Amino acid sequence: MARLLCFAALLSVSTALLPLARRADGPSRTRHGLPLAMTSKDTNSIASLGDVLDGAEERAERLRLLTQLLEDAMAEESAAAGKSTSNPGDGARSKLNSILSAAVERLAAEERGLSAEQKLEAKAAYVRNVTSAYIERASDAASRLCDRIRRLAAQEKKLLEEHSRLGAKLEKSESEIAEKRSQIAQIEAEIANAAEELDNLSSSLTEIGQQLGAELPDAISYAQTPNSTFAAHAPGAIAQLSALQSTLRQLTQSANTTAAAATATTQRLQLAQISAAALGTILLVLLSSNPSTVDARLAAELDAYKTVGVLEALLLIPAVAVITDTRAKTAAANNADADAAAAAAAAVAAKAEEAAAAAAAAAAEAAAAVEAEAAASAEAVAAARKAEEAAEAAAEAAVAAA
Repeated sequence: MARLLCFAALLSVSTALLPLARRADGPSRTRHGLPLAMTSKDTNSIASLGDVLDGAEERAERLRLLTQLLEDAMAEESAAAGKSTSNPGDGARSKLNSILSAAVERLAAEERGLSAEQKLEAKAAYVRNVTSAYIERASDAASRLCDRIRRLAAQEKKLLEEHSRLGAKLEKSESEIAEKRSQIAQIEAEIANAAEELDNLSSSLTEIGQQLGAELPDAISYAQTPNSTFAAHAPGAIAQLSALQSTLRQLTQSANTTAAAATATTQRLQLAQISAAALGTILLVLLSSNPSTVDARLAAELDAYKTVGVLEALLLIPAVAVITDTRAKTAAANNADADAAAAAAAAVAAKAEEAAAAAAAAAAEAAAAVEAEAAASAEAVAAARKAEEAAEAAAEAAVAAA
């Protein structure tokens, strides 16, 4: 029992070292010797504490083993006391005595040559040194970790801002690209429509030229018949044709001086209008050669031509069919109707002159439009020259017919 008491005293001495360490390290320490001001940042350096606490862990392991052996010995002694009363616990006592003797001898060897105060002071100094080193390393590690976290946070913020900026720029670029694509599609559709309209107009003008070219020889031959009154009205028609020819020359000159500035489509359309006006004037002159056969249908066509202008000259196409009726009616005409025919011829001639004046006015407007837009291509100039040649040929044909 004396040895048990001695072992318990040693345990109490060992446990008394911790309060001494707390008092030696000051009141600002916790029960484990750590600083009270320590924060969660220091936990990143806990691994470094293992190097310092290796010796303490070994001593704790030895104490745990001694305690386990003591408990086993007491259990065996209790079991033996229950089974036999002759010499209870002799084996357990001897084993416990040997363990305690070895422990006491080992502790005595370690503490030999030092007084109790020196031992306590040495252990307190060891605890202080270990704690200070741990706190210093933990503080340094925490500072480095905080700096690194700040740098990473700044980089993350910068990357987020850059990502947001690039995202906004990408969305803007995509919207602009979609808008440009829609505009391009719209322009392509308009170009296709304009090309289709130009093709239709070209085919219509070609058809008109073919029809008039087929009918004009018959009309000219009819105008040269003895009963024709073309000679009475030819001077006025020829004057109108000369004025139209002069206008065409002016247009050609204007197109030559401003050839680099306008689209070919507009110029071609204007020159086609002028050509249609010239052909319409020639047709009116030829139809007026026998006014006695002009009926209400032809008069309505002439009024429409005078009202709407050059662009609607295409309405004169039905008048080509009237020429056939005119030839048929001429065969049955009576000499007694000569006076009435002359009056009707004068009226038709007046209408023809009005129509020619409207054509000239429209041609002047077309010339102003050409000068305003300042555009003419080589193809437009060639078309204007062809129109001039056609007008000259028509004028020569009219003079020859007269």
